[in-house]
Amino acid sequence: MKHLTLLFLLLSLSCSKDKTKTFTTKDYHLTLTEVGSFIARSTNTTTSNPLTINAELIKLKPLINTINNNDSIFYKIDNSISKKTLKVNLEVINDTKTIRTNIIAKIIASLNLKQTKTESTLLELVVADSSKVYKHFAKKSSTNESKIYTSKDSIALKNVSLKKFAEIVNKQFNVETFSTNNTIFIDYNFNTTDFETAKKHILKTLGLKFTTSNHKKTTYLISKNK
Repeated sequence: MKHLTLLFLLLSLSCSKDKTKTFTTKDYHLTLTEVGSFIARSTNTTTSNPLTINAELIKLKPLINTINNNDSIFYKIDNSISKKTLKVNLEVINDTKTIRTNIIAKIIASLNLKQTKTESTLLELVVADSSKVYKHFAKKSSTNESKIYTSKDSIALKNVSLKKFAEIVNKQFNVETFSTNNTIFIDYNFNTTDFETAKKHILKTLGLKFTTSNHKKTTYLISKNK
């Protein structure tokens, strides 16, 4: 049994080695390996300015979200590749929005995926009922830190601005929302089953609604190459 386990590990390492791709330019160094999601434990570390990522196990969506720092570009992941899991080592030397966009394009191409570009209209999170928002004003604390607690089907927020709240909704439901309000801070819990249900609940209990704005955003849908 021990011999079979050892053989399996050796074969896994060999396969991983064959799938490893390395890219080095004057602007960044990237090593990328497709791995199985069965790995029990993993450690991921990220630093900024300049960006570095050392991830033993990371899915494509959070990887791209971490790299992307361009507010005018949004990435969606097709369901067919949503579970694609990677081991990544990235060191950015010249950390600019253009370089980060190029890195994302390189990752997509190296995985034999494609990105389809569209222009979309953003939803703006605005106050519809100030009395309901007032009931959820953040309670003062000694540190005034923002805290976010996530579980399988809900998120709890402590001292979070409406601007940050919109970003959380954006990432949780893979929709395109924003808020410019960085002065109102709230304590709030909501379910994360689906966006339409959450949207109705947020309007009913928190007094915030999502309205069609005049802002456009470039969206890339990442999917399999057929």
